[in-house]
Amino acid sequence: IRVADGAGCHGLIIPKRRSATLTAVVSKASAGALAHLPIARVTNINSTIEILDEKSITDVVDWFGNNARIYEDNNKIYANIKSNDNAFFFWALQYQKHIKVISPSSMVEKIVKTLEESLKKYKNE
Repeated sequence: IRVADGAGCHGLIIPKRRSATLTAVVSKASAGALAHLPIARVTNINSTIEILDEKSITDVVDWFGNNARIYEDNNKIYANIKSNDNAFFFWALQYQKHIKVISPSSMVEKIVKTLEESLKKYKNE
């Protein structure tokens, strides 16, 4: 927490499950950083993407680190990613030219809806 605060982060996102709780001991160890840094506890989702551009493998690893498992199947490159729902959504929109979201279907639908709404804005000009 101290490192994030010192590095200028605007907040931390930590998983609801399988992470340390924010106790008085954590607060003391953070040397006051806990009071200055907003922290959100979120539920993670598991997503599967197809990586369409081999150069994007590095981007996936850089963004998700150990939370991404990359594998090859039938000459296609895939990644299983464990991530926060909103963070993954915005990342997928940013990299939509280089990846294809396979699952969960709710995420695919959300991305398609967002892209269709954006396209309508440009077609109506």
